[in-house]
Amino acid sequence: MIGDAIAGEGIVQVEYASLIALEIEPGIDQRRLGDAIGIDPSNASLVVDRLHSMGLIERRINGVDRRARELYLTTKGKALWRRARVKGKVANAKVIAPLAPHERELFLDMLIRVIQGNWAHARPGGGRRKRSSSQTSKT
Repeated sequence: MIGDAIAGEGIVQVEYASLIALEIEPGIDQRRLGDAIGIDPSNASLVVDRLHSMGLIERRINGVDRRARELYLTTKGKALWRRARVKGKVANAKVIAPLAPHERELFLDMLIRVIQGNWAHARPGGGRRKRSSSQTSKT
């Protein structure tokens, strides 16, 4: 439902999640952005490159480590985030609409606890079993 809600904005869900993360924590680097939204570093690189090419984010040199780049929303990125946020809230409200108001709050509280309790498995590669060489050769 979120994907449908933001479709007209020219971004996909992972890009929307990136804009949210940069609004919450301006100046994070690409690695921490990937961790925040649960994608691997190579995908984070692609997302950052796309958002940068669209003029939605800017990269600034870190004052302590000149090799590192801090990521910030541009004015254009903030405007898109604000529009998409409204659409996202409407979509989220539709998702939980079947619940009574008191159930919605309880559901969201429990969902947050489940996510936080399983955070290690939500990381890129987390909880995945490594394949043996015999399994790899069969594919």
